[in-house]
Amino acid sequence: MSFYKTFEQVGEKELKFTIDAIPAVIQATKRLGFSRWYAGFKYVFLKTSVSFRGDSSLHFLIDSLVTDKTVSQLGIIMEMDNRDNVFTPDKGLKLHVDFNRSDDAIGSDYKFWRLNYYSYWYHPFFKNIFTGLRLDGRQTFGDAPFYMLPFLEMRGIPSARYQGKISLLSELEMRFDLKTRWSLMLYGGTGKAFDDWKKFGSADWHFAYGTGGRYLLARKFKLRVGIDVAHGPDTWAYYIVFGSNWLK
Repeated sequence: MSFYKTFEQVGEKELKFTIDAIPAVIQATKRLGFSRWYAGFKYVFLKTSVSFRGDSSLHFLIDSLVTDKTVSQLGIIMEMDNRDNVFTPDKGLKLHVDFNRSDDAIGSDYKFWRLNYYSYWYHPFFKNIFTGLRLDGRQTFGDAPFYMLPFLEMRGIPSARYQGKISLLSELEMRFDLKTRWSLMLYGGTGKAFDDWKKFGSADWHFAYGTGGRYLLARKFKLRVGIDVAHGPDTWAYYIVFGSNWLK
């Protein structure tokens, strides 16, 4: 994977790493009574071996990043979800927050907190036009490894291209149902990644937009599949979508 970091000596550089990992994720949530609220826990285990595969002249800058270490992380989850469908919603709201701790007490080589909060809101404007709005924020506190830092996760922007201790983004999409089973998608979004809230104003906004198509594969479950094509600051990309692109 490629990560990007700005150094005082040489400016921004692309750093190419190979990360061999043994991952495990356990997550469970329980509905609270007959309400739309859910609570649960999440555990992440990640044993990694990081090796540098980039320009050998940069070794003096990244020696501290090449490690064999373990991340062990335990956290709590709270959600509210009243969407009308989990695959391709037409209306409703989902709110989510999870707060996680990595510590040597649970076998981690790092000590840090990780906070993730997001919301998805869907609303039908006309009989065949449906809108979705996504707001997403992530933040770390403490000594997190570089591959666990928040980054902008959005169509049109490569994974880990814009990274910091804090990331914020917003994405808007519209679905136009053309016929019984076929739909057209339009979407766009923006976000920024930075290391401190004091730097929010000076951090750059990064924009991405695109279009796509959907086919109603299973009418009973409102399950749509399709392909999205997106353009961001650096490149074009395509995505094969099963259900919604927002499935966290």
